[in-house]
Amino acid sequence: MSDPEEEQIREVYVWFGLASYNAQCLERALAMFLAGLGTSDRFTAWDYDDRLAGNFESTFGALVTTFSKLAGPAEVQLLGELEKAVEERNELIHRYFWNRAVQLVSTEGRSRMIGELQALAKRFDGLDSEISGLTHNLMERKGVSKEVVEAYLVSLLDGTATPHDSMRLRSPVVITAACRWKVGDDIKSEIIFTSNAGNLVPGEKGLCWGPQGIPNEHLQVRAEFAKAFPANVNPKPKNVGSWNYVIQLANNYELRVRPDERDGKQIVLFGVHRRTAKTGQ
Repeated sequence: MSDPEEEQIREVYVWFGLASYNAQCLERALAMFLAGLGTSDRFTAWDYDDRLAGNFESTFGALVTTFSKLAGPAEVQLLGELEKAVEERNELIHRYFWNRAVQLVSTEGRSRMIGELQALAKRFDGLDSEISGLTHNLMERKGVSKEVVEAYLVSLLDGTATPHDSMRLRSPVVITAACRWKVGDDIKSEIIFTSNAGNLVPGEKGLCWGPQGIPNEHLQVRAEFAKAFPANVNPKPKNVGSWNYVIQLANNYELRVRPDERDGKQIVLFGVHRRTAKTGQ
């Protein structure tokens, strides 16, 4: 027969594991929500991946701090609950067993620990569900269906999709060419930059890690911009507006990105231009 004390100790560890798991799920749910929150209506999958990559490297506390800067009056209660969850998560991961070393050696103490851990697991799971619901609503407003969001989440969980390493875009990168992505008669993108960090595309706040693994025969080098490269650039300029920035290239060329409106729709205009000595344009 099993020992009742050993069974109860195992139960403590089981509930600790579930609470820790739910805390991690909550952290990732918040990272995914923040990747879409605060973006303009000119929203791209590459921007989302770029934000998500940075968020996945942030701590839970840092993510909640970011949320506090973006939250409106309707999210005040949620913000308070998340701030409390940060404290509870840190206690759970860093100090839980140390602070309850005495409780762990008694039946009554272990019973209290099980109750605490069950409550934490339930609280983290509830916040995860609430934020996931907010993410679905946010994405639907941006034209992304719940099915697409769920499919992306599954791909993250099974490893078929992984946000890029955002460290690769924090340092200056060397852009080698501007290309058109074309498959047969279908133009996938008018401009993709090849670089030592991978293929890059214009994003809301600078260059993003774009579609990778494109066959060379589908990338047409735009010869008219050949003198602009190679160029050592900062892909994330400082103090830029939403879809409104300039990145300096080689030989007085520059990438210009700016917002515009056409036929009542918000669009983005971008292109490689050469500055002239007379106008500076």
